[in-house]
Amino acid sequence: MALQGSLRDFGVAEILQLIASQEKTGILTFTKKKESISIGFEAGRIAGAVEERRGQENPLEAYLVASGRVSREQMDQLSVLRTEFGIPFEELIVREGYMSRDGLSELIRFKIQEIIDNLLTWQEGTYKFTPGGTIYPASSIKVSLDAQAMTLEGMRRIDEWPRIERALSGDHHRFARESHPILSLELDAEEQRTLELIDGRTSLEELIDRSGLGRFRTYQAVYNLLEVGAIKKLAAEGPASTIEQTSGELARRLKVVSMAGATLVFLLGLTFLNVLAGPTIRMFLNPPAPSSKETTLLGRLLSDGSGEQPANSRESYMQSRIELALEVYYFTYGTYPAELVDLSGAGLAERESLADFEYRAVEAGSAYTLAHRQGPWTVMQ
Repeated sequence: MALQGSLRDFGVAEILQLIASQEKTGILTFTKKKESISIGFEAGRIAGAVEERRGQENPLEAYLVASGRVSREQMDQLSVLRTEFGIPFEELIVREGYMSRDGLSELIRFKIQEIIDNLLTWQEGTYKFTPGGTIYPASSIKVSLDAQAMTLEGMRRIDEWPRIERALSGDHHRFARESHPILSLELDAEEQRTLELIDGRTSLEELIDRSGLGRFRTYQAVYNLLEVGAIKKLAAEGPASTIEQTSGELARRLKVVSMAGATLVFLLGLTFLNVLAGPTIRMFLNPPAPSSKETTLLGRLLSDGSGEQPANSRESYMQSRIELALEVYYFTYGTYPAELVDLSGAGLAERESLADFEYRAVEAGSAYTLAHRQGPWTVMQ
């Protein structure tokens, strides 16, 4: 009797582990709506994988062209030779010198890992194991991969996936390079390759194809570049989407307006209209320590409406100033600073005024947490 069932009963990792531990040979197929993924096993080790979406496979040939490893003209020539002489594509690409045998084996391993990574995100669907089958039986390039190691690697990436996916918001978004990155860091090879492809016109989906890194590694590289301020996410195209994003941003800023009242409106108005020069803004954001009269007034502004002043009104006063500086920084650079001290570097705060506060930028710089070292946290999302 064939092994089959629903992913609601057993997870993908459990099923892969079961086939591997029993050293089975055959094809394990997962199906979800219009998608299917088949994993080939030989004596419990992974020998191949194929992914089909909406009735279409994403073969190795398409990947090589999309990633720029082989041009469209070269691929057409290889297709003619394959048809004329009946040589398997994998053998042909090695024979013609486009890739070494070891290089092609590594590429196949990489593509299998990418398919497994995607498979591990599935929470629903069905599975069925067919004993004795083989994926790509005519291929001359054979691989034998440890199923447990590949599953563990995929699960490690999946643990990071929700945070990265939330920050990037889908494959349709486009990104542009920052002319003045906030942080100066040495990029690794994958980040550098991805950065070179970012031009403000290429979508994340297109970056995945062109980078040759696969979905997860491309997402990770883009996320890292966003985190260090090397790139910025552009607004979605079209008037409606632009208005929607602008409205959402305005609504988020109003949280701060409600805290600082007319002070923030005044400050942002001056910032956008460039009425005041930089030194004047810095003076406004970094005044001398408030007098008892000023503190009492601010306490009333920040009270809950009962007229009672918070016990830590001085800390609240200074914290509100820092929050205003953070908003100016956000409107200037499109992201919150990686470190609170960056406010000083941007001329928005004196370094000494920041010493008593703890700060963390989160969600790739689109939100932050801030607290006086002896007070409650403010979370801005």
